[in-house]
Amino acid sequence: MGTRPVSARTAVSTGYPFDHDDFNAMVEQSPELFPDSYTRWGPIDFLPPEGLLTVEDALIARGYPDVAVTAILGGNFRRVAAQVWR
Repeated sequence: MGTRPVSARTAVSTGYPFDHDDFNAMVEQSPELFPDSYTRWGPIDFLPPEGLLTVEDALIARGYPDVAVTAILGGNFRRVAAQVWR
């Protein structure tokens, strides 16, 4: 399973492929079709939608400040959307 550090500049994606095993197989079979971020840390370990409920507690338990937790859980999405959706 690939993991990477999370920072306040990270956004949690809400995309979830229900065929994630097929998706990871496709990335492994044709890595040239995907950005480096899809292959750099190994297979993507998708978090099912209900798992998002545990992310806030996990970030707090790891010592992330409230402002970083807010940014990671949606603040960055709102910031980008405000700049793009006019």
